[in-house]
Amino acid sequence: VKELKAEVVEFNALIPGINADRFDIIGAGMYIRPTRCEAILFTNPVTRTGAGFAALKGNPKGVKSIAEVAAHADAIVGTQNGAAQVEELAKAGVPNDRVVLFANATEALAGLKAGRCDVIYFPALELNELLKTANDPGVERVEGFTQIMAANGEPDYGYAGLGLRKADTDLKEVLDAEIAKLLSSGKLLEIISQYGYGKNELPDGVKTAEQICKA
Repeated sequence: VKELKAEVVEFNALIPGINADRFDIIGAGMYIRPTRCEAILFTNPVTRTGAGFAALKGNPKGVKSIAEVAAHADAIVGTQNGAAQVEELAKAGVPNDRVVLFANATEALAGLKAGRCDVIYFPALELNELLKTANDPGVERVEGFTQIMAANGEPDYGYAGLGLRKADTDLKEVLDAEIAKLLSSGKLLEIISQYGYGKNELPDGVKTAEQICKA
């Protein structure tokens, strides 16, 4: 590719636009969804996003999932009032008296540092941005966090890929090969880290677009 030109369009105009030949690739972090797969092709994932924990340095309680919080008699988790995470914690069996609700992520971080909870539970990208802004060496993203499970029994991630026209199977093949190389070399992490993603948001290199489209 000798020239790359970017065109900014509204999100809901991306699929109609590529199918009208206004551009050749959708590079907007679009999630691979079965309904979208009916209209366009997707490359294999370039990111996967879920939720995560932040804790004081060293993760004193050692919890790496909401199930572990539920099983740990005195682990307390904080999250945002009204967020989807509140329901997820309830479904996992975390009792209300071990869930602290905050107005926003900034207040949750302050509560964590003040000892009001042991971990805070937020969507991954929001968590990454929060920690980046805080720039506090005493707080860390919990590595190895286990996502909640979807209805199909698999971790509930959102996978994003590049969108292509249905006819562009040759381009998909080339891009999939390059994505695999970037992933194995560590270059993909270097690229996505510029946009608030981290190691936890790397695809596993096994899950394909075709598998996700059928989910």
